[in-house]
Amino acid sequence: MNLSRIIPLSLSILSLTATAVSAADPVPASVPRFDSGTISGLPARNIGSAAMSGRISALAVNVANGQHTIFVGAASGGVWKSVDGGTRFKPVFDREAVQSIGAITLDPQNPQNVWVG
Repeated sequence: MNLSRIIPLSLSILSLTATAVSAADPVPASVPRFDSGTISGLPARNIGSAAMSGRISALAVNVANGQHTIFVGAASGGVWKSVDGGTRFKPVFDREAVQSIGAITLDPQNPQNVWVG
């Protein structure tokens, strides 16, 4: 995949879209209206660490054999773990009584132990 061709194309499409519809332009009849009634029946729900506040309060990284294991503590709740450089995170603290995380570190003698506070 040649990213040097995809990125400029994506940026030009984004630029074209931004200039085609501005706040001063009237909404064309073919575009569906979006107002509070459209989403009034949808409740707020937590779909990940960034749903409500997403503030990262703590971070710990273990590097072993060229692989980075990242642990993230969220102020809004939970500890999240990534083994693919931060592309995907999985929750690892869901069954604990405390949610809000303020500190996280790895045991210097055994990095398999994660200390959370």
